[in-house]
Amino acid sequence: DGWGSVLMLKDGVRRIMVLVQGTSSSGETFGVQVSDLVLDGNHGGQMDAGLLQINSAVGFVIDHVWVRRGGRPGESRSQGVDGIAVAVRSLKTLVASRGVIMNSMIEATTKPGILWSTQATDGLISGNVIRGLRGNSQTPCLAVSEGRNVTVTGNAVSECEGSGISIANGGNDVAPLHAIVAHNHVYANGTGTVEGNGIQVVNAFPDRDAFVEIIGNVVYDNRGMSDGYGIMVQNVDHAVINGNIVRRNRRSGIVLYNVAGALVEGNYVFGNNTLGTPEHSGIMLHQVRRVYLTGNFVSDDGPAPTQAYGLFFSGTKPSDRITVTNNVFYPNRLGAWHGHSVPTHAVFVGNRTGDDGQLSLGMGTRGGTLEITADASNSRPATASQPSLYARVKYGGKSYLLPLYAE
Repeated sequence: DGWGSVLMLKDGVRRIMVLVQGTSSSGETFGVQVSDLVLDGNHGGQMDAGLLQINSAVGFVIDHVWVRRGGRPGESRSQGVDGIAVAVRSLKTLVASRGVIMNSMIEATTKPGILWSTQATDGLISGNVIRGLRGNSQTPCLAVSEGRNVTVTGNAVSECEGSGISIANGGNDVAPLHAIVAHNHVYANGTGTVEGNGIQVVNAFPDRDAFVEIIGNVVYDNRGMSDGYGIMVQNVDHAVINGNIVRRNRRSGIVLYNVAGALVEGNYVFGNNTLGTPEHSGIMLHQVRRVYLTGNFVSDDGPAPTQAYGLFFSGTKPSDRITVTNNVFYPNRLGAWHGHSVPTHAVFVGNRTGDDGQLSLGMGTRGGTLEITADASNSRPATASQPSLYARVKYGGKSYLLPLYAE
């Protein structure tokens, strides 16, 4: 009967509400569908499990389910209750899950609203609304922990204590392999005191088999006390970050941390670093390699800008083999770019940093940047021995006029 059908746990019950799993550790369950009902945990539910728990199931579909009130607010991380949790029953026999969770709403659980974990694979998480989770200040709205080949698309996640969407290696240290995070609406997360990034991909160690694609998401007002980045990718060696709108997050908008091999293209990143620190900025690169940034619009057009730099290089070791082309970094509070260590083997070409007529070339420091203003000056009279036009050039903190002679 749709969401008019409510299943509710009695007071104080600590059990899974709906359990789907094979009859043995190597068994599989095929073709399960759960749809058109409400699961109300009544602030109960089995600890460290979901109100709806799916183990070693193949070809399942979860559709139009409302899951709510799992666990007691403030429970420790080991005692919380998930909304919908997917796992394999035994690590000795891995089962390709091939499941779908779609068009559902999850509210007020004390662990992730949707958890795809323990090496479950081949999943689609689409069109869900997850909001208002209250656990122990670390609870993300949606978590893929050890899951492989999972697509997270078209979800709205908000007002959770931890991060909005978290892709991580988990307790068994399985790299976040081949995750796609696309067209999600991620906002106002980080209501607790620990994490709170909008979208995070965190791997324990660099893994050259991992591939992550983060495209077309709208990420804003995420405000975790310790993090609070818009998009953060750490220790992943193949990443594409494309076409995202990232604004007004507590710290930097997009962060790549120890990443090797990434394309950051066509993102609209503005007004981040609401905390107002001197380093957190539009895009931050921390000791990365082989990163290509192109066509990004990175700005802070607020009446009192807080975004320190359009591009910031972090870390004691320099980033290497960086290409920065055709970006707009304007008008950030302290400048177009800055860094702890100047990147090596870097190319900066065709970036606009001051106004629509200004291009910047050169290394990622203000003193080492050549700024060329496109409009020419004819303030000096032309004679046979003098040029007729001058272009304005800035380098090393000084201004020059570049003479232009007629042919």
